[in-house]
Amino acid sequence: MAEKASPHLAERLFGVNVATPGQMNLALIGVFAGRNGFAVFEVDGKRQIGVPIGGEIAPGMKLLEAASDHVIVGESGARQRVDLRGATPTR
Repeated sequence: MAEKASPHLAERLFGVNVATPGQMNLALIGVFAGRNGFAVFEVDGKRQIGVPIGGEIAPGMKLLEAASDHVIVGESGARQRVDLRGATPTR
């Protein structure tokens, strides 16, 4: 049976504080766009991690794409756009 995506995935990815134990808050603070892209995330407001495209952000959560102002993250088959902190989203 396929796992369902967490109902709080978007909240976690956009850095909104979620009170559910065991979840982490992620905020995109830097991105290098392109096929060999790379993103820098702030985790739980404390530490920063760098992740290449295809790399794992957290168990079961991967960086799929990187653009100049956002990234696409996949978790449990769901894809989510995460905008760069402070950037104006493009369409």
